[in-house]
Amino acid sequence: MCDNKVKYSAPMTNESYVMIGYVEIEESCGNTDAEGDTLVCNDCKYDSAAQDHRANAKADRETYTSAGYGEL
Repeated sequence: MCDNKVKYSAPMTNESYVMIGYVEIEESCGNTDAEGDTLVCNDCKYDSAAQDHRANAKADRETYTSAGYGEL
């Protein structure tokens, strides 16, 4: 992926784990968000090399999970 930053909203909770709103977080392109989804900037969204990388990573996760190693 690239060095661009991606903004997303994540749930914010208090000490009792009651959701009180959302907080905006900025992460690097290619990192995962609070739900484990890969963050992709607008430049990489349509880049075929980045799409191939994401497809390979997804296939690796599925292989490891089905083999009993857990999720990557």
